[in-house]
Amino acid sequence: MSVQNKLHLWHLLNHILAFVGIAYLLVTPEYWWLVIAYLMFFLSGLIGVNIGLHRYLSHKSFVTGRKRDIFLKYLSMLSGLGSPVVWVAMHRHHHATSDTDNDIQAPDNIGILRAWFLNYNQANFRPSTVRDIMRCNHNRFIHKNYFKILIFFYIILGCISPLLTIFLLAVPAVLSFHGAAALGVLTHQWGYRLYETKDKSYNNVLASILSLGEGWHNYHHAYPGDYKHGQCWFEFDPAAILIDKFFKI
Repeated sequence: MSVQNKLHLWHLLNHILAFVGIAYLLVTPEYWWLVIAYLMFFLSGLIGVNIGLHRYLSHKSFVTGRKRDIFLKYLSMLSGLGSPVVWVAMHRHHHATSDTDNDIQAPDNIGILRAWFLNYNQANFRPSTVRDIMRCNHNRFIHKNYFKILIFFYIILGCISPLLTIFLLAVPAVLSFHGAAALGVLTHQWGYRLYETKDKSYNNVLASILSLGEGWHNYHHAYPGDYKHGQCWFEFDPAAILIDKFFKI
């Protein structure tokens, strides 16, 4: 089975578990589980994906220490969006082909529904796309054992309590999924532009809310090497604040 199909099945499993969690809260209003889920989304989505996979590994927009490097790579796994090798390859391909006929993620090419559910066309990436990522032993280990490690976490937490698996892992992964979907669709369809780029990238407030601050996409496509995406006073960019405070050296 291809990596893409495995990821589709993994996303489906997380959505099923999330619906089970919602049903549980409807009959047993223990809403504090939602607070726990959102805090985990903050860790896995904001720190693991937005900072780790996106601004650090994909764009090399800042330098961090070795322990923080390892922390970001392993934390990113909890989002369920793929190993660092897969995620970086897809994202770099998107920037290189943004909104052209070769962009396998563009809503104009594959449709909004397919783009939202991350059902992209197959693409063959040149090894040079992720050569720098593959030099790291941790990235290679995560890529080779990605689903094994995640299944291990799910089973261990499930043995303690199924609610831990649902609200610590599945629900945050679903939030990360739809945050990524919003970036792939909304920021290439609607919003406002402050910079002239060769693609259809927009700054989109709703996408930024869903993705915890990644929706200032027009600026990002204009200056992909800058880890500070929010430029206007209202463009809240929590990832840039955390990078300044805790990660950049």
